[in-house]
Amino acid sequence: MLQTILAAIGNTNKRNVLIDDVASIEPADSDEALAALNEKLAQSNSFRQNVIKRLSVVGGNDMRATVYNIMPRILSNRLAKTYSFCGRRAPKKALNAYKYVVEVIFKATRRNLGSTDSTASHADVILIPIIGDWLKHAKSRKSAQEDVPVPGVPVLPSMSEEEGPANEDYDESTDV
Repeated sequence: MLQTILAAIGNTNKRNVLIDDVASIEPADSDEALAALNEKLAQSNSFRQNVIKRLSVVGGNDMRATVYNIMPRILSNRLAKTYSFCGRRAPKKALNAYKYVVEVIFKATRRNLGSTDSTASHADVILIPIIGDWLKHAKSRKSAQEDVPVPGVPVLPSMSEEEGPANEDYDESTDV
């Protein structure tokens, strides 16, 4: 009986380690991190299933929204701008080279939307251009996140507190 209890505790600890491991996944910020994630997904089926389960609850009302909510949890924008789905145009690399990462994205999206096995191949055909669009727009998302000036848009000069307003007729004594 004691061995049964200890075995159950051992399994629970193993399950908790997997859950903690899945919870600690950070978006890949380098090719090495993405390759490491792909390798980890390839080595452990239970880890892969837990990642799919976790990503499938991220949600979205349709395929596009679901993919757009899942992708930032897998790839950082900095890394995403160096990839396309197929990698046909240099210097972009192919995301589909990371078989298990792509599988997780596909399965999590299908699971979120309640797709059946009979509609899986149809869903995958639709998902490929959606993932490609997300990757294609990574550069503009990165610019927006960092407040990097967009080329062609003038940047207004900032005003320091010491300079005060540019209006010389301004009288601080009239402020209430």
